[in-house]
Amino acid sequence: MLELDQLKRSTLARFYTRGKQLYEQGHVRSLEVQSFGQGGGAPAVHVKGEVLGSSGKVYKSSVFIRSDKMFSYGCTCPSVNQFPYPCKHCVALALRYRQQQEDAKGNTGVLFLQQELQKQEEPFSRRLSSSFPIQEMIYHYSMT
Repeated sequence: MLELDQLKRSTLARFYTRGKQLYEQGHVRSLEVQSFGQGGGAPAVHVKGEVLGSSGKVYKSSVFIRSDKMFSYGCTCPSVNQFPYPCKHCVALALRYRQQQEDAKGNTGVLFLQQELQKQEEPFSRRLSSSFPIQEMIYHYSMT
């Protein structure tokens, strides 16, 4: 399960607080999860979706999670280009994904479907860097 402490430490306090508010207010409009095989390392999950910002604009956000920690992110909001931290939209998306994980624990039907989908996914063979240009490239590639 995605670790909240790690998520809090990975961004600015104000981004975490606002992201949590966006999540709690139901601003995560869509959520798509893609799991990648082990391929020599820990399994990774790519979570992407649309988050309604406080200005009323919808942003496309994307986070990569491995070993229960967010290790890469991207968003169409201006903050992603101004700060080297996950924005509030990425935080909201990550929190919504975490809730989905918690929900799946109590629902074996959902868990079964997730396991079946994981069997069909292609292996995650590329190593991802945490440098910003790579994050931007990954984000744009993932949103197509």
